[in-house]
Amino acid sequence: MIKTLLTTLIISISLLAHSQYCITGGPSSTGDSNLESLIFTGTSGGLNYTGCPGVIGVEEYFSQSTTVDAGMAYIMTLAFGTCGGNYNNVATVWIDFNANNLFEPSEAVITWTGTPPMAAANYVINIPAGAMTGPTRMRVMQAEGQALPLDPCVAFTWGSVTDFYIEIENGIDCTGYIGDDASDPRPVPSIPFFEAYDNSFCYSN
Repeated sequence: MIKTLLTTLIISISLLAHSQYCITGGPSSTGDSNLESLIFTGTSGGLNYTGCPGVIGVEEYFSQSTTVDAGMAYIMTLAFGTCGGNYNNVATVWIDFNANNLFEPSEAVITWTGTPPMAAANYVINIPAGAMTGPTRMRVMQAEGQALPLDPCVAFTWGSVTDFYIEIENGIDCTGYIGDDASDPRPVPSIPFFEAYDNSFCYSN
């Protein structure tokens, strides 16, 4: 009985640990390297961000949002800059396309290396046709003295980590999906049964 309870507790803690985005990393200083600006206009709405002064830790910039369509391409304009001295940097932009609250290596849409100040540049962002419909996050990390590939949860001294709100439309829709755990079985109304949802996404999420 005790073993069963301990197993259940460990599983619950594990699920809880992956139930939200990591927001304990990021810079410990407000000086030097920092995301200078970001402009990203989707199908509707848009992001227009200006950095500096720097922010310690993860900045959750949710006062603006934009909507994008799965299977479409958009232009993002970025300037990786500084609020102080000019030092070598690396940067990565991730979008959580499968909405599992993790920024995975396959979800990195931009990587950059250089020494700011740098002129703003345009990047093409392709939204996969198999992206999950619904709200998700985009993370922009600029880190001084680090190397690629970046860990989206890493803590460092100088740089910035900024999260933005993105709404994805016309992707894989798991709204109303049930049967994603042992206590919530998927009813089968008749045989043969054809599943309308994409189990590879809806089940895992």
